[in-house]
Amino acid sequence: MDPLETEYEARLQRYRDACTVRKTRTSVYHNMYYYADGGTNTSMAYCPVPKVGCTFWRRIFMFLNKTRSQSQISSPFDISRFEVYFKPMIHLTATKYATDVLEHAQRFLFARDPYARLFSAYVDKFLLPQFLGWERYGKVVTAARAGTRNVNETCVKTLVTFPEFVNITMSLKYRDPHWLPIASICDPCRLFPHFIGKQESFSKDAKYILNKVGLGNLLKKYSHKTFISDEITQMVDFTYAYRDFNVNLRKCFDSLLLAERLWTAFKINGYLRPEAEFPKEELSGLIRKTNDTRTIKAILTQLIAKENKQSHMSRVMYKLQKRTMMLNEYKNLSRETMEKIAKYYTWDFKIFGYEQYPAALFPWKHQ
Repeated sequence: MDPLETEYEARLQRYRDACTVRKTRTSVYHNMYYYADGGTNTSMAYCPVPKVGCTFWRRIFMFLNKTRSQSQISSPFDISRFEVYFKPMIHLTATKYATDVLEHAQRFLFARDPYARLFSAYVDKFLLPQFLGWERYGKVVTAARAGTRNVNETCVKTLVTFPEFVNITMSLKYRDPHWLPIASICDPCRLFPHFIGKQESFSKDAKYILNKVGLGNLLKKYSHKTFISDEITQMVDFTYAYRDFNVNLRKCFDSLLLAERLWTAFKINGYLRPEAEFPKEELSGLIRKTNDTRTIKAILTQLIAKENKQSHMSRVMYKLQKRTMMLNEYKNLSRETMEKIAKYYTWDFKIFGYEQYPAALFPWKHQ
């Protein structure tokens, strides 16, 4: 058997083995996306997991299902991130029709190391305010800082720290798909997927799935270089659009603060060097002259893209920096908190083959 096929079969066998001893089964229906080609009898169904390549796959399914007029776009990646999340999607729900459809479709989902996924949720939803629940969690954070339950302030004056975020998520009172265990969102013990992709090998796995159903041509122009360019443009655009969309966020985040948060997020994600200085004076001067969001976004995107190009970060380098930044944040958590995280994601570790107690995060267990 081809080594690639062997690897993918091992992932399926791992989840099957885990499911034989797992007692709790959860609902598999979480806005399943579906596409069928009547001409070739090809169909595929995807169970989306937040913070595991969701935007990529939503674009693919929107394009295939002609959610937008095809005369306006020639590629899934012409669809903006904001449109992806705020335009109705065609999806399956828990009905007999959906069950029949799923039975004949090529079913797949993507998994991610729980520690990386939890940290990614923090960066996108709390460092960057890309979160409809921001008002609620703003109150939780400000109340915790004040040591009382009677605080209604939703604007957190200083950055929500990673330990503060983890305290919220591990309290288990605040369950959200962005940090819920994958097994609670897309339970493979009920979905019985034909394929399990992983964030750590996302490009390879996505190409494999699309080639398998005869849609590999969708990724002809997709490369690491185009991914970086698209990610910078889309992240800046989406963050400002999301801020302008939400009344509470408009009140809490001015354009300069949002730009600074984006700059920090791009450092954490490995697109900018740690020493890359935020161009505060240049952007402050621009904002004083014009508070036009479109102009600010364009200039900020240019500055980030220029800094990224000058940094000469290879794919290996940016992944290493991203991991280093993440590990540094996890060092701020207590042993007790780390044990809670490990326990919370127990079945994700077992089903998807991730290490529950890696030495980099639990050195005291490897002494």
